[in-house]
Amino acid sequence: MSFKYFGSYKDFSFSTRRGNRYIHSENVQSFLDALLETSKERERVLKKGFQLWRARIGNDSYHTKVYLDENDEEGEEVDTGEPSPYSQDKMKPLLDLATEGRANPKGIPYLYLATLKETAMHEVKPWVGLSISVGQFQINKDLRVIDFSKFHRANKPTRREIINLPKEERTKLEVWFDIDTAFSEPITPNDKTSDYVPTQIIAEFFKTKGFDGIVYRSSLAKGFNVVLFDLRAADLISCQLAEVESVKFNFKYTNPFSYLIERD
Repeated sequence: MSFKYFGSYKDFSFSTRRGNRYIHSENVQSFLDALLETSKERERVLKKGFQLWRARIGNDSYHTKVYLDENDEEGEEVDTGEPSPYSQDKMKPLLDLATEGRANPKGIPYLYLATLKETAMHEVKPWVGLSISVGQFQINKDLRVIDFSKFHRANKPTRREIINLPKEERTKLEVWFDIDTAFSEPITPNDKTSDYVPTQIIAEFFKTKGFDGIVYRSSLAKGFNVVLFDLRAADLISCQLAEVESVKFNFKYTNPFSYLIERD
């Protein structure tokens, strides 16, 4: 089974956002079946011990113990006011406070990580002067994941090579490209939660098929994002505090149209 046409993901996205969301139509189920059928070459195994990064905006305060006298064995914990990285329990999502994400629905937390420290820091979209707690995680077992980013790397086919492929193969590449782009699109405050539904359904679909997570490229920095469905699949091994010194934006004009205001 393969995808019917180039715009298959766009139709799937529209149907799940504007039509039936939880009870899938025949076309939506057909799309998901084709997704699974064409996913074989995108399966990866992240080996036990593989290290990833996670960033959170904010920090804790450093606490120390003060002993009143030489007979005080327990001491009193005092907040020094000095900033420190978030504690271990805060570097993973809280089970009862999970918000909507590209991969997870509200109330069902996934662990969002990145292959590079800088990627993790860019993904939280910090501003100048903010503190960021940056944790290094280590996978504690072999994990089977789906890599949406496979042909967005340096070895991706050229446009000429894609054009010369059979139609079915071209269609498959275009659909998977659209899905990777949908996952990679940065979340903004103006997003509607319905915008996340298509990618959430895809992530959950692969979760039900026995996969441990997904991989997709970052549109904000080099490196890749890794989403693990089980919060226990990776352990925090270190954490440090960083402060944002500068932020750089690059702009491009999206169309050739502009206008001038005529003055009398």
